[in-house]
Amino acid sequence: MEISKLTQALALGLLLSSNALAEGDDLNRNFSVNGFIAGTSFHSPNNVSHPDVEVGIGAAYQVNDYLGIHGSVGVRDGVSSIDTLFVDLESKVPDTAFSINTQIGKNRSYIGLSNYARFYPAARQFIIPPQGIYWSSMDSIVGSSTGIRTTIKHESGVAFGIAKTSVDIHESKPINESTFIPGKISSADMTVYGLTYSSRSIYAGAQHIVYEFSNGMQGMFKDPHLTMNLHFIKIHDCVDEVAIEHMDSSSSLNKLDGNQKKQEAYSVSYSRVLRENVKLNLNYNRTTYNHEKELAAMPNKNTTVEKIVGVQFANVGIKNFTVKLEKHFVDGTSWLTSDLNPNG
Repeated sequence: MEISKLTQALALGLLLSSNALAEGDDLNRNFSVNGFIAGTSFHSPNNVSHPDVEVGIGAAYQVNDYLGIHGSVGVRDGVSSIDTLFVDLESKVPDTAFSINTQIGKNRSYIGLSNYARFYPAARQFIIPPQGIYWSSMDSIVGSSTGIRTTIKHESGVAFGIAKTSVDIHESKPINESTFIPGKISSADMTVYGLTYSSRSIYAGAQHIVYEFSNGMQGMFKDPHLTMNLHFIKIHDCVDEVAIEHMDSSSSLNKLDGNQKKQEAYSVSYSRVLRENVKLNLNYNRTTYNHEKELAAMPNKNTTVEKIVGVQFANVGIKNFTVKLEKHFVDGTSWLTSDLNPNG
């Protein structure tokens, strides 16, 4: 893999969103609709531009205190898809401080601090998330998946969750061809175990995530899998927010059979509300790759450092119109998708 130094990158996001296109009426206050329109333009010194437009609309119907039905449709890069369609069951355990939430169907995956909120542009802290933790090249396996998710919650804020889901990769954004053999991995089964704590000012947790892949050509991969361990904490108030994340992973997804690839990443983010509707976002993240087998075509160790400086302006001119600006400094082996950085 070629070592590249991407010293400048500029991302501009124009976001128009609404969390309440329709809040129902006097006849039915249990029905709600929400939607968003977002545009992003990415340009790097490699003379690669990456304009992107997203449109999404979702609806939810709360049948009663225990049962809800949710669904949403999105259009990205001209391709439409059902992003979510699930039944939400919430029940209180009698005479205890516990409750149980179960979601059955297709929903966004819960991955670290980004989790399902990453689906909505307005909720993203960064236009392009820190690539040491959240890989744009693997959107197809960290996006929506179908299955069952169960979370046991305690009134103290502690929650334990487990999810068993699957994703059809052919229906998702193609995986980075520099890492995978295109079209050979057809689906992935995902298991997630998570323990979290939340309060008014702290959100912290850990996740163990296992992806098991199927492919159409036996012998091309040796036990194709990806295992991730995530640890994260976010401390925030009305003005400041600090987030610290750690991730380690191992996989056998590369083109050469048996090549075990290990990765460890740290990410530190800070954001501050400078004034009404103006917010500053800063990030530093560092990733180290280590291959168990030293291959002639690949360096034995690769370290990449990414720094992000961003600012966002909310309610620009009209309500719910947000402009986000980011500059990324990446030094080391590229981890962006090949269309964003073809020299990586």
